[in-house]
Amino acid sequence: MALKQDDFAIPQEKLDELNVEIQRAMSDYFARSPEAAPLDGMSLTFNFAFGFGRELDAHVAGKIISVDLD
Repeated sequence: MALKQDDFAIPQEKLDELNVEIQRAMSDYFARSPEAAPLDGMSLTFNFAFGFGRELDAHVAGKIISVDLD
């Protein structure tokens, strides 16, 4: 059992979906707190379980955005 480069490939449509959700989270954050800086930090977590699939989580603007990569 080993990881391969292809295990981390992100289809363009999933990346686009994630970017739309990040933009929405930032817009909502600015609407609630116009003076704040929601991108002081952002982290991405790649979840991978053999036989169960892959998921990418973005932690941004006080939210966790999950995208199923399979």
